[in-house]
Amino acid sequence: MDVIAAFASVIGRIRHHWRGLRCSRLPDRAFVFDSIPTGALAKYRPMLRLFSERDREFLQHQAGYRPEIWRQLASGRRRIFAKYLALLVKEFRQLHRAGKQLRSSRSGENPSVRQLLTQERVRFAGELLRLRAELLLHGLGLARPDAGPLVRSLQGLHSLVAGAGLKR
Repeated sequence: MDVIAAFASVIGRIRHHWRGLRCSRLPDRAFVFDSIPTGALAKYRPMLRLFSERDREFLQHQAGYRPEIWRQLASGRRRIFAKYLALLVKEFRQLHRAGKQLRSSRSGENPSVRQLLTQERVRFAGELLRLRAELLLHGLGLARPDAGPLVRSLQGLHSLVAGAGLKR
C-alpha cells in the first residue's frame, strides 16, 4: 500500500510540474487550433478534442449512464489517439529529414537552420515523451493527454521548412 501511495505522490508531482511549464494553455485546450487553415495540420484537430471534458460531462447527464460506459469510450479514444500520434511522429520525421536535406543541399550551410532544426527535434522529443506518459496515466485516471504542444512543435517545423524554401 505504501508503494501505491508513493507512486501516486510521484505522479502528482510530475503532473504539477508539467502544468507549471504549460501555463499558456487556454481553459479548454480542445479548441486551441481553430485558427489552423484546412490542409497541413487541420487533420490533427480531432486528436485535440478526443479527451475533452465536455464529452464526459454530457455522457454523465444522460439517462442510463454508467461509469463503465465512459471507461469503454475512453479506452477506444486512447487507441485512436495512439494512431494519430503515430501519424504525427511519421510526419515530423519526414519534415525533419526534408529540412536536413535542404540544409545540406545548399552551398554554405546556414548554422541557424541547423540550430532551429535541432531545437525543434528536442522540443518534439520532450513533448512526445510527456504525451506518451500522459496517455498511459490517462488509463489510470491520473492525467488528460494534451497534444497541443506536440502539434505546435510540428507546426513550428512546418513553418521552418516552408520558410527555408522547401516544398514537400
